Amino acid sequence: MFEVKKMTINSNKSDFGAVLYDDILYFVSARKQSAKLYKRTNEPFLDLYQSLYNYSDETFSQPLSLSELNTSYHEGPVTISSDGMTMYFSSESFNDKLIVKDDANKLKYGQVNLFKAPKIHGKWTSIVAVPFNSKYYLTGNPAINKDGNVLHFASNMPGSIGGTDIWKVDINSDVSFGTAQNIGDKINTVGNENFPFISDDDVHYFSSNGLSGFGGLDVFWFDSNVSDNSINLGIPINSEKDDFAFTFNKNRNFGFLSSNRSGLDDLYNVVPLCKSEVTVVVKNSKTGAFLANSNVTFLNSNKTSVESQITNNKGEVIYKSSCEKQFTIVVYKDGFMRNADSLLINTNGMQKMEISLDPLALTITENEIELNAIYFEFNKSEITPEVAAELDKLAYIMAQNKKLNILIKSHTDNVGNEKYNLNLSQKRANSTLEYLISKGIAVHRLEAKGFGESEPKVNCNDNCSDADHAMNRRLEFIIIK
Repeated sequence: MFEVKKMTINSNKSDFGAVLYDDILYFVSARKQSAKLYKRTNEPFLDLYQSLYNYSDETFSQPLSLSELNTSYHEGPVTISSDGMTMYFSSESFNDKLIVKDDANKLKYGQVNLFKAPKIHGKWTSIVAVPFNSKYYLTGNPAINKDGNVLHFASNMPGSIGGTDIWKVDINSDVSFGTAQNIGDKINTVGNENFPFISDDDVHYFSSNGLSGFGGLDVFWFDSNVSDNSINLGIPINSEKDDFAFTFNKNRNFGFLSSNRSGLDDLYNVVPLCKSEVTVVVKNSKTGAFLANSNVTFLNSNKTSVESQITNNKGEVIYKSSCEKQFTIVVYKDGFMRNADSLLINTNGMQKMEISLDPLALTITENEIELNAIYFEFNKSEITPEVAAELDKLAYIMAQNKKLNILIKSHTDNVGNEKYNLNLSQKRANSTLEYLISKGIAVHRLEAKGFGESEPKVNCNDNCSDADHAMNRRLEFIIIK
């Protein structure tokens, strides 16, 4: 999507073919005063103009004539090499004396031709015609690629598919030219294709009245990495009138369009409107099942909620936003661990991410929170990864229920003497308390007490198996408030 606005530098005559290089905008205009008129348009002949772009307030200066290139005939549009040192521009073959004479009617006919001008001491000078010009067909509206080794142009030379086609010619390392080639039927049609432009990432933009459009000339783009077909840029770039000469400056992230949608050829500024769509899919981490009715909240960089949605039967929500926004996504569902993932919405506009929630697998009774059995290794009090995974569930429940206070009861088996076991159970209770505090649970909400071997889960006395001893080395979590 683009925002299209008419530019303030337009005149009451034809203005078109704008392209920005560094901070200079070049374009074509018939605004010259006190000039002879071109009979076909009843306007002055076209000249090249330049306007300085002011980055501080995003305005353009009063246009000035590019006097070193303008003649008494038509000039423009232009293309300039990426190093800014070589310009190719359209003018008329009268400047190169390529004319067809009609002696009977005492008339001379010329063509639109291409010319080359290097920049020397800040001026475009030493103008020469390209060698593939002809008095029998036009070669105009040039566009050079980023590498400066291929020149594209419009022509109706022999070999064209339709009226005017887009052609290309290699620029050799010795600055000579190869043989002009038709760019092919993925762009050219039996209609007219014109005004090529090659972006820095090698996307071809052009205008055509031979492809399906909205009326007159429309702007299309072609990228062989994306599609085998040329694609219409759509509204608002295109209208029911003629829309043409689309160019884009990637460094400044804006471009230019020419259109007669208001009745006269005018220049329009084009700014991409970046829209982003993020699809979040919530799943059960254990089974992979979609989790419907999950709450998905998007938080901005200030951790303020900007939108909350409930997932559908496919576990999905779709969030639409502008681009280059930093969000945190928080997902909540009863019976599952809450999840928070950081997400940067990119300028490509479409993203999809999966968030897996861990099932809590616990039971809350009136007096106790029952986790999966928590067992310590024999004669040890360290928090193992298996113990931590269960304690994380308890920390989560306590974080969601601020009034919940817990007594941590730690028990041992009956191996060893009673005093030693009481001391070991207290160490286990203390290490559990410290782990929960590290997860953000306030110390005043926790109490830790070791019971040694005094409250066995399996009362096996002196006939305990290894499994019995393991079950007695346990933690319990009693609700005390």
